[in-house]
Amino acid sequence: MVLALNALMPTDILFKSAQTVTSAFHVRYSAKGKWYRYRCSCDRFVDPFRRFYTGHYPYPLQLERMQRAAADLIGKHDFTSFAASGGSIVNKVRTLYDVRVRFDADRNEVVFDFIGSGFLYHMVRILVATLLEIGNGRRPVDDIPRILQAKNREEVRGTAHASGLYLYHVFYEAMPAQYRHDLQIK
Repeated sequence: MVLALNALMPTDILFKSAQTVTSAFHVRYSAKGKWYRYRCSCDRFVDPFRRFYTGHYPYPLQLERMQRAAADLIGKHDFTSFAASGGSIVNKVRTLYDVRVRFDADRNEVVFDFIGSGFLYHMVRILVATLLEIGNGRRPVDDIPRILQAKNREEVRGTAHASGLYLYHVFYEAMPAQYRHDLQIK
């Protein structure tokens, strides 16, 4: 089945495994959580070989500021300020179990990992843009609680480019404890 599926898919989609499920299973609504990863190149210029696979931010960044701010995102919050404008979803409360920001020196990239119960349209890209502004000093490091409290999309300026975003993993079983607290991100 995996060979057949991969033969039919475009090269940017890869099936690693397949299994039989009940007729009650729904690929979207049966998910218990998701893990998104965003890769952002810090090179001065856009690398033509990575332009489809990373975002780009050529300005100075302080990793520690972004890490401190990311900690304020963990927990159950109303993410209205981080949702795309004009969306139809009314309940914008989501739980983020873990948010990590690290620097990949080999690639000169900042890597953001977001693991949560679910995400709003463009939410991860808006979170990344906000964390980059904090890392660059254009926002205070303690700005996340204020933005969450405001519940207003106009409180955040940008949306990171789509090229750096990856749906890294979908959890269909109950979220394991290690993903909530002591996640070992590779």
